[in-house]
Amino acid sequence: MRGSISSLCEHPHGCRVVQRALMVTTPTRRNDMIYELLQLDLANGNPDAVVRACSRDAHATHVLQKAVQLLQAGVGHKPTSKEDEGLLSDPPNEMQRSARALEVIETCIEKDAMSMMTHQQASRLVQRALGPCDVTSSPRVERMVREVFKNMDALAIHQNGNFVLQHILEFGDATQRATIQAYACLNAVRLAMHKFGSHLVEKCLACATPLQVAAIVDRFLLPPPPDMILEFRMDEADAAMALPLLMSDAYANFVVQKAFDVSRGETRLKLSKEIRLRTVTLSKFSCEFSWWCVVSALTNDFCTG
Repeated sequence: MRGSISSLCEHPHGCRVVQRALMVTTPTRRNDMIYELLQLDLANGNPDAVVRACSRDAHATHVLQKAVQLLQAGVGHKPTSKEDEGLLSDPPNEMQRSARALEVIETCIEKDAMSMMTHQQASRLVQRALGPCDVTSSPRVERMVREVFKNMDALAIHQNGNFVLQHILEFGDATQRATIQAYACLNAVRLAMHKFGSHLVEKCLACATPLQVAAIVDRFLLPPPPDMILEFRMDEADAAMALPLLMSDAYANFVVQKAFDVSRGETRLKLSKEIRLRTVTLSKFSCEFSWWCVVSALTNDFCTG
């Protein structure tokens, strides 16, 4: 395979062989393959160009992701998943080479972070590079996380970018998770009604503490933002609470369903009460969720938990 790594990585079948080879070979041979791909052994090599091109390639991006996973384990980073837990650190003689290759990849991602985070294939590489979002492991990871937080407005409603935020929600530390939770709560109504933003709010609810769930639900029970009242030409009665608008929306109704699934106690009782007050209105809608709300709100099981 040596001498053909680049072309194999871009092939739909060859890329799978390269990934498997990286997994099963020795750390020395693995690093030889990664160095060849990144052109680190060439005097006129351009690793930045390689990473930019491979990260956006439908096949080569998976090779880079596998390389980052193995390099992170090799230099002793914290595991992100159970699969990572089974990987061993590199011997001392290879750890320095692994650290150099990982630094090259992280540096390229950092330079092109926003473009990569919004690209279908490259966004997955960004998530892999972030790993457990441990800012103490690398200053480049810290800068990537800062870039994410600086661009939350754009990423939250982007088809690919919202998955980077979801990654931090799942694997980040308590402070990082709380930052995204606070942002999503503040903008919960608008995000819930967006095709891609709704995915982020659902993820927030799935990862939230009981207090964070209650905060989002309370946001649904408040009036919608003034500009949304004007946009939807809501009368005074409808504008008193965002929940009816959300329940009849093609995307937000799934968010409210998730809120019901994860809410407990007083929070769920408040949602049940508001739905019961609107059973006649909800029954006029043909969407499946409206009927589900009516039936659920009228059953005793719905109010337990």
